[in-house]
Amino acid sequence: MAGSSPTAPTTAGPADESARVELPSAHEKALAQLVPLATHALSQPANVLQGYCEILALSDAAEHRERAASAIQRASEQITEILGDLRRAAQSMEGVERFLDLHDGKRATRLSSSDG
Repeated sequence: MAGSSPTAPTTAGPADESARVELPSAHEKALAQLVPLATHALSQPANVLQGYCEILALSDAAEHRERAASAIQRASEQITEILGDLRRAAQSMEGVERFLDLHDGKRATRLSSSDG
């Protein structure tokens, strides 16, 4: 009996360790997905900002300036929202999964369709 007692914790140890290894692996995979998705999600409104700033610089027409100002406002609000989502995502695995669900291209489509 004395010989089996040290064996039981040793057997349970590696099983527990492998279970712990899977969680960081899943988290790392989610974070690896998060970075390119976040980059893509932020690039759309950033490109809109840049494009409409160029229009403002080149155009004297009031209607172009109003449209550009409106698009810049919407794009800056989207960037603020995405950054808030990223901050929340960084706090937990559930936050990362939620960010991945929220920013799978829907937001970029919404921005394009509202400006085009």
